[in-house]
Amino acid sequence: MNKNSKQHCAAAVSRFRFTLIELLVVIAIIAILAGMLLPALNKAREKARAISCMSNISQFSKIILLYTEDHNSWIPPLGDGSSAGKSSFLFFGSRIGYTSDANGYFAPYIFKTNKRGGKNLAVIAGTGRRSKFACPAQDLIEKDTDKPTLGVNEEKVRYLQGIFLPRVKSPSKGFLLMDTTQTEQISLWWKSDSTKAHKTPYPIHSGGCNILMLDGHVEWRKFGDIPHAYNYTKGDNEVFWHY
Repeated sequence: MNKNSKQHCAAAVSRFRFTLIELLVVIAIIAILAGMLLPALNKAREKARAISCMSNISQFSKIILLYTEDHNSWIPPLGDGSSAGKSSFLFFGSRIGYTSDANGYFAPYIFKTNKRGGKNLAVIAGTGRRSKFACPAQDLIEKDTDKPTLGVNEEKVRYLQGIFLPRVKSPSKGFLLMDTTQTEQISLWWKSDSTKAHKTPYPIHSGGCNILMLDGHVEWRKFGDIPHAYNYTKGDNEVFWHY
């Protein structure tokens, strides 16, 4: 290779090198594109979790329907005793810190075996393990403490108090289950009574909750549109709680 050829190759290589300014411009463009895409990706991820949660609740509603068909149209109470510790059966099954051997009413419709205990539903265990129908968007608040992700309507579902479906006049307007964050009940008084503040809806899905109505359909409502003690007597809000 002669001298002229070497000079030509060197000139060609130098022409294809990026300057520092060019590299900084490319990095800046990538950063801008990432900043534009990440919020959209996060929004899409949250939407997917909300849809998955809604699907879980819809599946749960089918299990509840199977139970009611086998039990003379009754939705079971929160427990068959006066408290979790005195119950042999619980709506969501056994939980850490409560009775250790209480089955869930719906366990025979879901699990292959029906051994006592361990049949909790819609709960994130203190270890982080998610049981069936648990909301995929929620996480543990405290390690080693179980966290429910669904709560029942406290006005109609309590210990020793279930719901007889034929008496429900507007099942499409009355709710049974809703997203929650601390306990397995949702109270009508969640906004007006400090002692009930832990029994509140949890707007985990874009500022709103997934709600299972008594006719089996699942809907999403903004947190501000969920009736409470201050406004439940207006329009359909009373039916939402008392049906």
